[in-house]
Amino acid sequence: AIVWLPSLIPVALGVVYKKTPGWSGWSTVLVGLSAAALASHSYSPDLVQRFLGYAEPLNGYESADAQFIFISLFVLVVGVLWFFFTSFFYGASPAEDKKRVDDLFKDMETPIQYAGDEDNQDEMQYYYVGIMSAVFGGFVLLGSFIPNPLWGRMCFLFVGGFIFVVGALLLGKALLIKRGNCK
Repeated sequence: AIVWLPSLIPVALGVVYKKTPGWSGWSTVLVGLSAAALASHSYSPDLVQRFLGYAEPLNGYESADAQFIFISLFVLVVGVLWFFFTSFFYGASPAEDKKRVDDLFKDMETPIQYAGDEDNQDEMQYYYVGIMSAVFGGFVLLGSFIPNPLWGRMCFLFVGGFIFVVGALLLGKALLIKRGNCK
């Protein structure tokens, strides 16, 4: 909540809203980090207990969860407000910055044109993702040898088996594309 959320806000909002100056992204991260530090130092389990109207104090798990939610909400509100506040300074941005952003949004809206077999990267992508999935699925399957109750071993078998099968299917698709039997 302290690092991830402040970094996510300008990325997520910057993809859909372009009327901000070039410095709005990094300044939103800094403001979000500052808000997270302030929220983490001002958090008190007693405050949450009174806010929720609990008669008994929060236990350790409830306090940790409440702290995460408190920091996340505070950072989200402050970060989003700051990001949109910076749009008041968009008019003062240099023309080349505005053109660069407009070009980026134009590129994002332009569909990708498939040029033909010489540019087809599907086989390679299916192959590498298939290899990674099959290997990862195999490692998860090995988790079924960890001493667990039956339901725990079944979880490893189900999840690892699913990932492994998806990897095998992707490898099969890559093989079909390579042979020319599939597009």
